[in-house]
Amino acid sequence: MKIIFKTRYPIRIQQILLLLVILAISGIYYYQSHTPKSNPDKVTYLALTPLVPELPQASQVPPPPPKPATTSVEIQKNQTFSELMQVQGFDTATIQEILDSSRDVYNLGQINAGKTMEITTGPDGAFAKLKYEIDPFRTLEVTNTDNGMTVNMIQHSTDIQIASLGAFIDGSLYNTIDHLGEGDELVVRFADIFEWDVDFFKDLQEGDSVRILYEKKFVEGRPYGYGRILAAELDTKGKTYKAIGFQRGQNWEFFSPDGKAMKKAFLAAPLKFSRITSGFTSHRFHPILGYYRPHYGIDYAAPTGTPVRSIGRGTVVLAGWAGGSGKAIKIQHNKEISTVYSHLSRFASGIRAGATVTQGQVIGYVGMTGLATGPHLDFRYLKNGQYVNFLTVKKSVQDDPLGSVELARFEENAPQVSQQLIAIPLQRPASGLAYTPPVSLQLSEGNR
Repeated sequence: MKIIFKTRYPIRIQQILLLLVILAISGIYYYQSHTPKSNPDKVTYLALTPLVPELPQASQVPPPPPKPATTSVEIQKNQTFSELMQVQGFDTATIQEILDSSRDVYNLGQINAGKTMEITTGPDGAFAKLKYEIDPFRTLEVTNTDNGMTVNMIQHSTDIQIASLGAFIDGSLYNTIDHLGEGDELVVRFADIFEWDVDFFKDLQEGDSVRILYEKKFVEGRPYGYGRILAAELDTKGKTYKAIGFQRGQNWEFFSPDGKAMKKAFLAAPLKFSRITSGFTSHRFHPILGYYRPHYGIDYAAPTGTPVRSIGRGTVVLAGWAGGSGKAIKIQHNKEISTVYSHLSRFASGIRAGATVTQGQVIGYVGMTGLATGPHLDFRYLKNGQYVNFLTVKKSVQDDPLGSVELARFEENAPQVSQQLIAIPLQRPASGLAYTPPVSLQLSEGNR
């Protein structure tokens, strides 16, 4: 018997199979999409991570501690220490504490304009330290500590070495020594030794020569000025002058190798460096008056304000206006000799009638007062009231000769120093050769 099933919705076998396949595929896809899978890139990243240092966040880096600040402040003209510190922002109490604590070591009320003061402040802006170089040899240091202000005077190490130079004159003494690397101070001090015998503007000429054995100062290894000139030689106009330094009492003085004092009763000229424009004559044309008349003096040309020196010890008998001579000074040196200095621009302090002057003392300054066409000094020399040509006067009378004991001590040591002087080679500054470098020379006690 054949049985037949009938339904309301007839379904075909093919449709059922297709539905099952779709369900199976969907199930597989769902399973794969929800199952964790390995990630090669992520594995590689995790493997490399330990090799890269882990940096802290910016907020985790502590800020650097504040540092002290140091400032160099130049001291202004008429500025006091208190004013300087107030400008730097310090209060009155701090400034006063610094002044009080340092007073026994150095008075900071005596600071000098143009110098610098090194000031250090702490992290909080409070005063920490100051340094002030009083001179090349001393520096004041004030430090703020937990126990108050500590004050120290730092002494810089100094050294004196012996140097020498020898040269033919090139143009002038200034020019010659300058080309050899030395300063004007050495020039002036060298000229001072021979100023009783030589007028450096009138007498010195090309081909003359100089030799100097001298001390040179160093502070912390840096050159700083000169000590004593130990010996000096000047060869001019075919004549040689030699001077050996010698300690007599408290003074360092100069003597010729045979023990005669270089210092004479009168200087060779009233101006250190000048030139003669008009000499002693009985017949000279006066540029202002317009006719010939005697000129019983020596005219030295020099700029207005050049210091004028007394050529010897004496007493001022006149300091005032003298007609055509303008402002003039007359000095009586002894019973026989007097000198007159005319056309001055002004007198030095303390110069008046009755004043006593020493040899080389500045008594006035070059000018052009009275009958003068330009700045110059008219210098006159009188003996027993009569004018004498000063250029012909022998100035060989020594001043204060050595005593017998001093002379014996001088003669014991002078030959050694004289030999050192003679051994200095002469150079020509134009060649660019410098002075002989400082060396250590041992001098005997008599010349220390």
